[in-house]
Amino acid sequence: MDEEEEDDLLGDALHNTLEVLQRNVEAQRSRYEKKGRGGEGDGAEAARGDCDRENREEDVTGTKEGEARATEEEEEEEGM
Repeated sequence: MDEEEEDDLLGDALHNTLEVLQRNVEAQRSRYEKKGRGGEGDGAEAARGDCDRENREEDVTGTKEGEARATEEEEEEEGM
């Protein structure tokens, strides 16, 4: 495998990981809103902040752990 192929694979892995994280954040926001927490002044903003903070606290993007997490999340979503 040459360097260009490795760069392409790494780029694809990074892109997929970011997509999974974005879907995860959107799903969590949707869950909060469905539970009647979606509106101004009722904690929805704090809930959204928690979702975003959770993803920022541990940035494993581009690492083997990040790729493993992304794969696990994709498998869980497929099983739903």
